[in-house]
Amino acid sequence: MTRENGRWRISEIRRILIVLLCVAMVAAGCSGKPEAKSPIRIGVNVWPGYAYIFLAAEKGLFKKNGVDVTLNLIPEQNASLKVYEEGGADGVLSTMPDVLLLNSRGKPATVVLVTDFSVTGDVIIGRPEFKTLADLKGKKLSFEGVNTFSNIFVLKALEGAGVKEFDVIFENVPAHQVLSRLEDGGIAAGHTWEPTKSQALKKGYIVLAEAKDVPGVIVDVLAFDPEVIRQRPREIQAIVKALLEAREYNVVHREESLGIMAKALGMGPEEMQQGLLGIQQPDLNGNVEAMEKGDGVSSLHTSWQTALRFYFERGQLKGIPEFQSVVDPSFVNALAAAKTRERRP
Repeated sequence: MTRENGRWRISEIRRILIVLLCVAMVAAGCSGKPEAKSPIRIGVNVWPGYAYIFLAAEKGLFKKNGVDVTLNLIPEQNASLKVYEEGGADGVLSTMPDVLLLNSRGKPATVVLVTDFSVTGDVIIGRPEFKTLADLKGKKLSFEGVNTFSNIFVLKALEGAGVKEFDVIFENVPAHQVLSRLEDGGIAAGHTWEPTKSQALKKGYIVLAEAKDVPGVIVDVLAFDPEVIRQRPREIQAIVKALLEAREYNVVHREESLGIMAKALGMGPEEMQQGLLGIQQPDLNGNVEAMEKGDGVSSLHTSWQTALRFYFERGQLKGIPEFQSVVDPSFVNALAAAKTRERRP
C-alpha cells in the first residue's frame, strides 16, 4: 500500500473497507441471504374453536403470508399451558382466565386474537338421575385444573343455581376423561366439551349447565410470549391474518373444512360440527370490538374482570396486571385499517 503526504489514498481506503465488510459478512455466516428463523411454535389443545389453526396450515395460509409455524397438539388444556409455561412453545391457544393465571405466575402471555366465545360448547354433564345442579349436593363434580377457567365456570354455574361451593365434593378430572369417570361411577357430573360432550350424550348422560349460563366467562384466545411479539411482530401479524383467513375459508367451504379440522383434532365431522355450533367465532371486526375495554359479554374485559375477582378473592394474584398490558389489539387493528384503505375508491 502507498501513502501520499502521510495519508492513505481514497482508493486504498475503499479497498480496505470492502475487504473488512466481506470479512464481517463471512464471520456472521452471511452468504447474501437473510438468516433463516426458527418456526413459531404454538401449543394447541382439543377444542373445536381452535381447529381452524390446522385449517390454516393445511390450506397453506401460513406459508402464503410468509410465516413458518409449528403446531403442537396437546390433548389436555392444562398440559398445553404447562408446555408454554416451561418454554416449549412461543404461543398458546387458551382461555382469557388462564392467560391471566399465566401472567400471575410470572410467565407473561399477551393476547393477539380472540378465537371464540363459548355458548353451549362447554357443559357440565351428569348422570341422568340428576336433573339440576342442585341435585349434586353431596356428590362429586369435576373440573379440569384448580384455579383454571374450568374451575371458575363450574363454581359460577353452581352459584347461579344457588348451590354453595362446600355443598359439592370436587375432583380434578381432565375434560376428555369425564365420560370414563362417569362410566366407572367416580363422579356424578363433570365439565367437558367436544368430542366428549357428544359421546356422553349418546350414552344417555345429560347437560346440567352450559357456558351461556355464565355469559362472558369462557372466551378463547391466542396469546404469545411478549418477547416473541417484540422480536417478531411481522410474523405474529402474518399468523393473525392467516387465522382470520382460515375462519373465512371455513365459512365458505364448510364441508371440506369440517373434515380437515375434525381429522386434526381426532374427532368425527359430526362432533366437530356440534362443537362449532356451540361457539361464536368473531371475524376481524368482532375481534376489534372484543379487544376494546367494555362491559358486554362480547368483550374480553368481561372475562378478565370475572377472572380477576375470582383469583383476587382466592389470593392467587401477587399483583394485578392492567388489561391493556395483556391484550394487544394492534394486529387486528392494523388488518382492519388495511381493509378500510382497500375499500376506499
